[in-house]
Parts: sequence; structure tokens; C-alpha cells
Amino acid sequence: MIDLFGMLARWLEISANTVLLGSPLFFVFAGFRRDSSKNEWLIRLERLLPWLAGVLPLALVGVLAAAAAQITGEAKSFIQPSAWLGLIENLELGKIWLVREILAVLLFAVTFYVVRAPSVPARYLFQAAFAALTLGVNALAGHPAAEGSALTMALFAGHILFAGIWFGGLPAFLAILLGEKGVSVDAGQGALIALHRFSRMALPAMVVVIASGLVLGYSQIEPVYASLVATRYGWLLTSKVLLLLLILALAASVRQRLPALGQGGEGEAARVAMRRLVAIEFGLAILLVLIAAALVGTLPGKHDGIENWPYPFRWSLDATLGFDSTTPRNLTIAGVLLLMTLAYPLWRRYLPGSLWRGRILAGVLGLSTVGFYLYGITIVADPFTYRPTTVAFDAISIDRGKTIFLESCAACHGLQAKGDGPLAKTLPKKPVDLLTEPHTKQHTAGDFYYWITTGFPQFGMPPFGDRFTEDDRWDLVNFIHMISRGYEGRTLRPQVVPNRPQASLGAPNFSFAAQNDSSGTLKDYRQTQAVIVVLFSWPESRARMEILAANYPKIRASGAEVIAIPVNGELPDQQWLKKLPYPVAIEGAREAATTYAEFRRTIKDPDLYGAGVVPDHLELLVDRFGYLRARWLPSQEPSGWNDFALLFVQLEQLKREKEILPPAGDHVH
Repeated sequence: MIDLFGMLARWLEISANTVLLGSPLFFVFAGFRRDSSKNEWLIRLERLLPWLAGVLPLALVGVLAAAAAQITGEAKSFIQPSAWLGLIENLELGKIWLVREILAVLLFAVTFYVVRAPSVPARYLFQAAFAALTLGVNALAGHPAAEGSALTMALFAGHILFAGIWFGGLPAFLAILLGEKGVSVDAGQGALIALHRFSRMALPAMVVVIASGLVLGYSQIEPVYASLVATRYGWLLTSKVLLLLLILALAASVRQRLPALGQGGEGEAARVAMRRLVAIEFGLAILLVLIAAALVGTLPGKHDGIENWPYPFRWSLDATLGFDSTTPRNLTIAGVLLLMTLAYPLWRRYLPGSLWRGRILAGVLGLSTVGFYLYGITIVADPFTYRPTTVAFDAISIDRGKTIFLESCAACHGLQAKGDGPLAKTLPKKPVDLLTEPHTKQHTAGDFYYWITTGFPQFGMPPFGDRFTEDDRWDLVNFIHMISRGYEGRTLRPQVVPNRPQASLGAPNFSFAAQNDSSGTLKDYRQTQAVIVVLFSWPESRARMEILAANYPKIRASGAEVIAIPVNGELPDQQWLKKLPYPVAIEGAREAATTYAEFRRTIKDPDLYGAGVVPDHLELLVDRFGYLRARWLPSQEPSGWNDFALLFVQLEQLKREKEILPPAGDHVH
């Protein structure tokens, strides 16, 4: 009930504020004079403005009361002024509310003065500017503000201001159409001029509102695009876009009828039709503002986990293009149909029959384009397809997943998940190759979690939902992603490919405690330094570790850190270890070594048979954004980073690079 009250309060606040912005602007366009105007509807609208300005501060109080109850989780906070004051004193949200409330009170004073003073365009313009300021401050309290992006907040401010100009001007536009025949405001052709001016401004404003709304909506669902049709936020956003498109169509229809005004009987018929259309447009606009108010209080789709996907399919270009042989054909057909649809203005003149027949054909072509495209990227889904992972993709989880896999899965799937286990030949269907085939690209983490949970009894794989805990199953999913990621990393070389990090090669996080009493995680170096992860064996790697120690000052000067990890559990004696200037992992080493040993595979030696062979020494270069960028395997590339000049060139390259991809995520998807 409190959520409903908060939504209605936001709706009342936004509605009142937009009318206080748009109507005075329309008065300026119309050259409205209260003393000489013959249009009673415009006069009534002006008299209504102080009442709306008075409602605005009260609506904001309702917004604050609802927020207090929602944030504290106690319904009684809704009616406790002390709880409201607590929000204002302790939260940035409360301070922003206070600014909005002060501006709303000042707007009431300005509106009261303007309505009482003689009608002067400059006064209406000042009132509209103050209303725009009050409305624009909303950008500091919405979802874009929570992300802290100045660009997104500016875009949101523009979105609501243009929406206010359009929505707020509709009552005045309708008031002219409701006036006397002849569409008079004061005299002559003033009304026609006003309507034309507003129409020229409102239609482009609507286009801006739709375009900015799409960008803002995208920012609130990306990268979980499925949330558009599976979450409350997504359905509200979809409804808002469809409603905007319908309103845009109505606005275009109204604009087409404008030239007929003032042409006798035909003009009167146009006025009646426009009055009906604008009334419908205004009604839909009120509904649109209600949806916008609901969106403000709804968790964005990208943060609202889809626990159960309601459809047996999903759409994904990444999961179908290159994997499904029918996809290129369907996409080609969709492309041809799209070109034919876009060429409609050219071939319409040669099409026999009515204009409507051409429009219907263009519509059929457009729908066919969408249909072939969506069919081409359709892939089977299950209830857990978009379920968010609850266990981070890190070395601890991957190590646990490998242990579970070897104990419970390797007999069928094989020691390296190639589907070649000793029991594989006894099954009705051979297990898939999870190592070399791109299953983690075709399917989501939720898909794997679902298959582990429910199994494939018809193919001999039992359900593990009762045998493994939820965390165990996510650990298995993380391990499957790790071996796939390791195989994909076989193309890595000692040389960094400039400005081309691979999104699929995010470096898994790991924790460590070192011999020099330092501790931390790989993620601690994000945004600050690159990291050379050294997997070493003792005593085989002794000489290399001493060389790294000698060059450590230069490595640090190049903006990098070294973290050494023993791969076989053998460590040098403490006295020698203490001489090393860089951290050597003592705790957390086994998990980190298990994880990063998966990056041992190369094009020359993908290491596909048996349990695999972990090299004695391996060095990996992780950039400061968390992506694996280069690798040196001395057993296959003897020179490599033995030439420190080559290593420093790579470090300097990474030091110069700006952020190209967002920092690597903490969870698989």
C-alpha cells in the first residue's frame, strides 16, 4: 500500500510540475493576455496553475513519507516526521529531496505572483524556467543518479524537460480547440499561429523523449536484455515505449490536420477531430506519467535477478551466429526484407492500387523482417537460463568445482571434461566436449546450473540437485567456465595485442597471504597496476625468480606488480624467500595455481589428453582492468620474457592503454 501511495505521489508531483512548465510556455507562444482573451478555457487553465503549484510541495512530502517507510522497512515511518528528518539529515537522497521541496515552494510563490500580475510574456517565461529547474532536479534522484554518471543524469534531465514541454503544453493546446468556433485565442489568426508553433516544437520534442528514453532504458537493462520481458521494470519500460509510439502517431495525425483549420466547414471538422485526438493523447500522456512514476520506484532490470525464465526459448545472436547453420540464411532473408521495407517510398509510386494497400504491404514486410531475424537467433531455454550466479568466479570456487568434478563427473565426462571418461561409451549418448567446444558461449551459466540440477536421465546423467548444495553446483559451473576460458586462452603469446582485450579472458580473482606479510587479492590492483602472475616450481624456477627480483624495481616503475604462486606446493626455505622483494603466495596458493594452470594450453600444445600436464613455470600478464593479455611459457618459447626488454615493451603498452572494456566481472553469465 505504501509503494502504491509513493507511486501516486510521484505521479502527482511529475504531472503538476510538467503542466507548470509547458502551459506557461504555450501562453508565450500564443501571445496570451488574460484581460483581452476570449477563450475561457485558457483563462481557467491559468487560474488552475497556482493550485497545481500548491499541490507540488504536498506531493513531495508524500514522496518523502513513502521513502522513509521503504528505506527503514517500518510502516510506521510513513507517519513519523522524525523518520523523515532522519532521511534528510543522513542520506544524500534526503538532502536532494530538501532542495526539491524548497524549489517547489518557491515555484508556488512565483506562480501565484505571475497569475496575479498583469499578463506579460516575460513573466510566463520566468515561471516556465523556474518550473524547468524544479523538474530538472529530479535527475539527481532517479536511477541514473544511483550510477553516478554525469552524462546519464544530463540525459535524464533532458528527457524529463522535453517531456514536460510536450505534456505540459497539451492542456493549453486542448483549451484552444475547446474554445469558440474559429479557434480564436484573442483575435485573428493568433490561435492558428500558436498551434503551429507548438506543433513544430512538440513533435521533435517527442522524438527526443523517445530517443533519450530508449538510451536510458537500455542503460537500466544492459547487459541483462532478457529482463525487458521477464521483470516488472522491463514490462513497465516496454509499456512506456509502446505508449510513446502510440502518442507519437496521434501527434503526427494532429499535425496533419493543422493546415485545414481556418478553412470554413472543413476547418471546423478538423477542429472537432483534433480536439478528440488531443484529448486521447492527453489521457495517454497521463497514463504515461503514471508508468514513469512507477519506474522510478522499481528495481532496474539489470539488478533484478530472473530466478525463473517463463519462456521455452530465448533470443541470442552470440549463441546462434556461427553455431547454428540456419542462422546466416535467416538473417540474410531478414536483411533483404529490411531493404525492401526501407525502399517503400521508392516502390510505392509504382505499386497499383490504393495507398492503404501499399502501407499494408510495407507493414507485412516489416513484420516479416522482424520475424525472420528473431527466428534466426532463437535458441532453446530453460527456467534457470537467466538465474544470476550466487558464487563469485574466483580461484576458491574454481578449485572446489574441480574437486567435485573429478570426484563425481570425470568418470563420464573425462578428467579434462572432453566427454571421454571410462564410462562414456556405456551411456545412451556420449557426453559433450566441454573443453574444446564453445558451450559456455552458446549457453548461460543458468543453463549449466539447471542441467546439473535436473540432469539428463534419458542420456544417463542423473540429477544432482539433491546431492550437491546450491554453492556446489555454482562451483561446478565456475569450473566449466574456467576450463573453457583456459582453452580459449591458447592463442595468448608473450606479445600483447595492443588495445584488444578479450572479454572472455577476464582473470579470475584470488586471495593470498605472502612471505613478506602482505596480503590481498588480485582485484586489489584494478585500475592501478598490471600484474605478472608467476606460477613457479621449486627448485626449477630459482634462477628465474632471482632474475625477476633483480629487475623488480624496473617492473614497478613500469606500473606492474609481481605475484609468485607455487604450483607444486614446494617452497624455498624462509630465509631465501624473505629476500624476494615481491609477494610469494603462502596461503591461497593451491587454489590460485589450480585456476591459472588452465592457461597452460597453447596452439602448439593444447594438452587435451589424460589429466593434463602442468608446466614447471608459467608467467601471465593481467592488465589493470582485469583481463589476461599475454603469456610466457618457457618450455615452448625459451626466449620470450627472458628478454626483459620485450617484457618492458608489453608493460609500457598496457600502461598507455585507456579503458577499452568495462573491468572484468566477478560472476559468469
